[in-house]
Amino acid sequence: MFSSDNDFNKCPLCGPVNSQAFPQSARAPRVLHLLQCNESPTDAELSKFQETVKTAPGRLAELDEKIAQARKSLDALTLERIAIEADMGDAKALSSPVRRLPPDIVRAICLDTIPSPFEIMSTLDSHSSLNHTKPPWTLSQVCRSWRSIIVTSSELWSSMSLVLSNSFSSSIFSQMFMLGLRFERSQNAPLTVACFSTYDISSHPLLSLIITRISTIKNLRVDSPFESLAALSFCRGRLELLHDLRIRTSNGNVGAFGSFSAFGQRNIDAFEYAPNLQRLSAYGPHITLLPWTQLTHFGLHVDHLGNVEVLRHANNLQDLEIRTGASFAVGEEYTPVSLPLLTTLTLVSTRMSGGSNEIRCMFSLLSVPNVINLHLVYGGTLVLPHIKAKNAITTLEIRRRSVIAGNSGQRYTFPGLTKLLNSVNKLQHLILQSFQPLSSDDISLLNPSSTNAPLPCLKILDVRGCTFNFDHPIFVGMVNTRRGGNDANCDQLETVYLGSSLTLDEFSARVWQGLVDDGLKVVYGD
Repeated sequence: MFSSDNDFNKCPLCGPVNSQAFPQSARAPRVLHLLQCNESPTDAELSKFQETVKTAPGRLAELDEKIAQARKSLDALTLERIAIEADMGDAKALSSPVRRLPPDIVRAICLDTIPSPFEIMSTLDSHSSLNHTKPPWTLSQVCRSWRSIIVTSSELWSSMSLVLSNSFSSSIFSQMFMLGLRFERSQNAPLTVACFSTYDISSHPLLSLIITRISTIKNLRVDSPFESLAALSFCRGRLELLHDLRIRTSNGNVGAFGSFSAFGQRNIDAFEYAPNLQRLSAYGPHITLLPWTQLTHFGLHVDHLGNVEVLRHANNLQDLEIRTGASFAVGEEYTPVSLPLLTTLTLVSTRMSGGSNEIRCMFSLLSVPNVINLHLVYGGTLVLPHIKAKNAITTLEIRRRSVIAGNSGQRYTFPGLTKLLNSVNKLQHLILQSFQPLSSDDISLLNPSSTNAPLPCLKILDVRGCTFNFDHPIFVGMVNTRRGGNDANCDQLETVYLGSSLTLDEFSARVWQGLVDDGLKVVYGD
């Protein structure tokens, strides 16, 4: 291991050791000679050897005693080191900030680990809040103090998402117990409840348990067959707290808990008397008995013209989302639905192929002079609406959710955008999103010139949902022109959202960096 005696005394970390090396037994040359032959030692040598034999046991005993004492000292030091190490570990654990967290911090940590009411009401994914291996159940088992805080914090238990199965099993009793426990721990806090099932659950035990707390439910979401809503007819007149209702129904299957299927075909009247109901999204068979005049947010699916007519009763709407994939003709005598208070309008085309003029048709059915935010979502071919010159639109989003076969040869990713942009002169925020790459012709539409300044008020451009199939310096040139402000006969562009960084040559890179240094805010990624 060591190449020399000197190396033996060297520590690889600290260098040479100050102490002397252990003495090694070295036989004298005369002793080696005598051991290798039969020659007799001299009288003096013999006397010395006999003396060694006589005194060696005493010396060995003395050394054995010192070794034993050293071993005892080593064992004591080892035990002392183990104790100190354990004390240090205990001290670290006991002085951990986790043990000194105030209750409000513990609650904030727990709230961050569970879905918020907004997420439960809006997410597309369903999950079970009765899973004991997920928070807040697991966090209540960390320690006694955490359990006391979590169990008594109603906001940690008042929002729940439930996946209701279609068959009876022994686990239903465990689920009913855990749901009852959540209700108990939520105390009197307003509830957010989401129910998911592909089967009729009108007589499901969990739904029956939910109905017992219906008067404390503030936000309710039901994603299940239409027949499931029949069970809620028993709640008529008890929805005092209901504020946000989201229903997504279909013609699903009848499972073990579907005894109210025939009853469910009649009009659902449970929501007609809900004094605080303001937000409603109903996708599926329509519910007509609703407190229309108090609704401020509404979402619906339109299959025919009659579905639009219900909006005439909702003249206080501020936010409207319409999903449609139907095409229908409108006579010239048709009077558009007037929604004077509407500020946000979302039109979604669910058709994935063929012509998609339903958004243009739907927009023509509405009179929305005060809309500020307009969102257009296309599943198929892009057919932009005709917008009157007099409008208040300041935010426009156009989203294409698929790539249409045979469109690769088109000049524009957003055909018809020129006319649309020229009609929204107050637009400040433009959002473009498409799976099909954005073309340089689309970008050129945003480039002001001496004769034409499209979107003179544009301040925010969001194209992070698009890829570019052109040289990136073209985009830099457009932004540089719009940063000219009054020199370009338009407001100065302030913020740009991009999906990733641009690939630029040396000159364009300097221009881009100069724009950023001059105050342009650039945000990359989602």
